Amino acid sequence: MVINKSFTEQQEGKHFDELKKLHEEASKLGDSGWGPEGRLATYAGASIGMIHDVKNASDIVHNVRQNALERLHLLSADKA
Repeated sequence: MVINKSFTEQQEGKHFDELKKLHEEASKLGDSGWGPEGRLATYAGASIGMIHDVKNASDIVHNVRQNALERLHLLSADKA
């Protein structure tokens, strides 16, 4: 998780109920609720290492569809 205002204030001793109330308010703010000065959790971890390039949506859909069809074909061949 990226450190944000709620994390910092929790470390400083702010009570959970107050943090929860502030989090709920931040969830209504849109983009300004995120980031180091925001309160909404931003998760970052091992999966970020799986990103190797940027593709447009149509290429992603095409690749996912093609992979699914190939797997279905393999599964149906195993049952024959």
